Amino acid sequence: MTDEPIPAFHVPAFDERVVRRAMVRGVVRTGLFAALSLMLLLVLVGAASFAVSAVRGDKFFLVAYEGFVVAHPEYEIKQDGSCCATGPFFGFSNLGLASEITLRLQPRGALNYTGSTLITVSQNVVGEIGTTFDAGHSPFLDGVRRGRPTKDATAAFVSGLPTATVVSTLIEFTEPLTPEGFREFFAAAVPYVVSDRSAPVIVVPPYREGSDNPIGWPTPELRELREWADKLGGIDEEHLRSVGLPPLAVIQEAARDGHIYAFVLPRLPAPLLKGLLDNPAVRSANVLDVAFDPDRQTAR
Repeated sequence: MTDEPIPAFHVPAFDERVVRRAMVRGVVRTGLFAALSLMLLLVLVGAASFAVSAVRGDKFFLVAYEGFVVAHPEYEIKQDGSCCATGPFFGFSNLGLASEITLRLQPRGALNYTGSTLITVSQNVVGEIGTTFDAGHSPFLDGVRRGRPTKDATAAFVSGLPTATVVSTLIEFTEPLTPEGFREFFAAAVPYVVSDRSAPVIVVPPYREGSDNPIGWPTPELRELREWADKLGGIDEEHLRSVGLPPLAVIQEAARDGHIYAFVLPRLPAPLLKGLLDNPAVRSANVLDVAFDPDRQTAR
């Protein structure tokens, strides 16, 4: 023990300005740290949303657009706008899990000035696909549902039409053709007044009682159909049904078979249909729609 006094500590004078500056620096540093953390989180969430949207969007497009085209040969189908992420902030708020596409439908085989319809196909965050499509009447489906006419019945019907008329027709083959055989037939048998030389084709027998609607492809290039079908798997069955497609096994069998059973001639002068009716490669010709042809006024 010592009796020496303990020196007193020196307490500096309280400086309010110094304390205030220190507090401001602390608040600023904390705010900057929080802002940087938030920015990093947003970047990570954005990257995850983009990746999920890209992967899920590709699969969605496979069914929602290409699948709809295969399921509904009764329509000419075009994408209207962009695909696929939807929701607030371009899908950012749902991590890119929701998708939507808008399609413009025009009845195939409907002549002259037909209107188009906009529908949407969408997928929610849990993966369910729905559509605003409401199947109604169309020249193609009405023709298929009427059933196969005989050649004599079609010839009699066409003979009663005025000369200045055009018809759209579903041409069914006696034996299905390969894409190469179809191109040869089309070049030899279809008059060159038909300007569109890439007709939509049907890849299953068109008149099958009690079955799903016929499936088709917009061109005779069936290699593209096979490539599309090969990307599908059992997990897609429910989604395929949502857009009106038959079971996956039916689709893949038709794609592997690679034959064309029928095709749609969208516009042909009625008198020229007789040449196709006389062709032994043609089993039937089902007239889908009839209209007057005002171009005959100025035809040379």
